[in-house]
Amino acid sequence: MSLRPFTPTDVDAVNALHRDVWWPERSADGWAWLDANPARREIGAPSGWVIQDKTGRPAAFLGNMIQRFWQDDRRTHGATGFSIIVPPSVRGASRHLIRAFVEQPDVFAAYTFNANSRSAPLYARFGMAAWPPRTHHLKLSWIIDPIDCLHGRILREAVKRAPNLSDPYRERFMHRRLGAPRQPRLPSQVSPLEDFGDASDYADFWSALR
Repeated sequence: MSLRPFTPTDVDAVNALHRDVWWPERSADGWAWLDANPARREIGAPSGWVIQDKTGRPAAFLGNMIQRFWQDDRRTHGATGFSIIVPPSVRGASRHLIRAFVEQPDVFAAYTFNANSRSAPLYARFGMAAWPPRTHHLKLSWIIDPIDCLHGRILREAVKRAPNLSDPYRERFMHRRLGAPRQPRLPSQVSPLEDFGDASDYADFWSALR
């Protein structure tokens, strides 16, 4: 097992890792969007890291999203770690992924929203601290349909006994229509954005917000 930067050729294997933990996989366009991220290219940062097995196939993954931040006219870069996936078969590999993430150069901060009570002690070993200091441990919850809760419990138990049942019932994070090829009907004065480059109207909009 060895650590290396994520490359576009790893997309299929990394999407398979997402499916294994019931997380939504990213589309080819989504991975291409991450790869074309201008902020990432400004500092030469990778789109993530993988732990590869003996054949070079990714066995674990940590994504790296670079964003620009502004303090007056001073531009800096921050890194968000996402989709941290380390299967039990490569237990311990998370240390190498997190070290690469927090020690990457040219970022003023490295942070992640993929944290829980089991992973928090590991993050602390690399100097990461929970934030906000006083309220990070609070968990918000709300009342949901008890029938849906019962359905979820039954489904999880069924999948434990027969894992091959899981594919048709994977959790949906987005409405089906968001992935449908049919274009929505928009008012005549509204048109979808297609150019997100540094010279686009979208970039001008964000520049005006600085």
